[in-house]
Amino acid sequence: MRIFLSSTYEDMIEYRNSVMEVLRGNEMIYRGMEFFGASENTPIDVCFQNIAESDRMIVLLGTRYGSRPDCNSHSFTELEIREAERLGKPILIYILDTDRQPVLIKHVDSGKNKSDLDALINYLSNKYSVQKYVTPEELGVILARDLLRIEKDTNTHRGKNSLIGEYRETAYDKLAYWYDHWYKDHWELDDPFKTIVSIIKAYDEGSRGNILRKKILDCACGTGNTYVSFTKNGYNIYGTDGSRYMLQKAKNNCDSIGVSTDHIELEPLNWTDNKSYHAKFSSGFFDVIINTANSFCHIPPVSGYMDVALNNFYDLLAPGGLLIIDTKKYIKTRSLNDIETYQELRYIAGKQEWILRSEREEPRNIEGLGNVKFHTRLMYDNDPAFTHPVCRALIVVTIYGESINPCVHVIPYYPLPSVMLKMEMEKAGFMPVTIFPAMENLVLDWKYDIVVGRKPG
Repeated sequence: MRIFLSSTYEDMIEYRNSVMEVLRGNEMIYRGMEFFGASENTPIDVCFQNIAESDRMIVLLGTRYGSRPDCNSHSFTELEIREAERLGKPILIYILDTDRQPVLIKHVDSGKNKSDLDALINYLSNKYSVQKYVTPEELGVILARDLLRIEKDTNTHRGKNSLIGEYRETAYDKLAYWYDHWYKDHWELDDPFKTIVSIIKAYDEGSRGNILRKKILDCACGTGNTYVSFTKNGYNIYGTDGSRYMLQKAKNNCDSIGVSTDHIELEPLNWTDNKSYHAKFSSGFFDVIINTANSFCHIPPVSGYMDVALNNFYDLLAPGGLLIIDTKKYIKTRSLNDIETYQELRYIAGKQEWILRSEREEPRNIEGLGNVKFHTRLMYDNDPAFTHPVCRALIVVTIYGESINPCVHVIPYYPLPSVMLKMEMEKAGFMPVTIFPAMENLVLDWKYDIVVGRKPG
């Protein structure tokens, strides 16, 4: 998709950069004044030509009306909008929320420019559904969400299941290079291994022989951290993931430390795609399936998604096999006053209305790149893909540093309380299903609730 961006320039540089990064992350072509270059045509003619060659326009309005081709005309921005309307181009309008965002005086118009800007905003607000934004990061999140909605609306001939899976995996494809740096301090790398082994041993009771002989599937192996820990300790583990680039990173990580990659499937497998899994593995092939790091929450907890994945896992397990899934621990919003740190805030869920926004910034010293900062923000809403309310969280990761261009990655997930997950696993046929609360007993070193279900037999 080719996108034309219309806005003033000097006061909107950071916002334009945020838009460029979101478009680049979604493999869309950006058209804007930064890349017009020299031309024998007038500036406004160059703008109109680029609008004609674009599929859609994005408009950013702040506190400046903008320059005019001549003193008696509308501004470039308004002329661009009117040309897009004349050509019937779809337009997305984003307006700076000046009630929440302080603006430098030099970037605030007065007099005729102010009145013309007010008139333009009033015209657009009456004609279109506009979105307010404050920071460049927030604009990036809102835009990414809108582009996802547009993609789904324009691809109605394809299943929602396919689209949601593609969006999720594409997000991780783009984040794969940075993933290990971003997650560096979130847990010790062997914590998942120690926790999961303690659970398997507790359930084993010697009834199925040597635990090292069990076939274990890590169906969200990511960059391979858990796969490496199990393999180095002699376990028979297989690794699959939905992201091709995360799988390649897992292979590279294993190769760099001499760990065999024979059991890593380099072709991505989606949990809801029964045919792809069974092209690789027969029914009842595994004794244990693990899904850690809150990964299962990346699919919607609604019919046609979560139930399909759980049924797929059930079929892949041998009788008596274990399904082990972790999910973030949630507390009621009434406890907000007792929360002090981001690490706790990120676990909070409301009922149906999601209003929490939390963020953190973590520096990393990366060889060859120097100091790189990872700014992570959570925003909650209802997924526009569904006609009924489905709570969704957007993880927005902005990566920047002196030696790299800023980039923005948006990853969706669906908060899933452990009690709800337990009920869904029971519906799929797992029995019994047990919840192990975070930081207690068998999961003393693990910050997520873990839900374990056994396939009868």
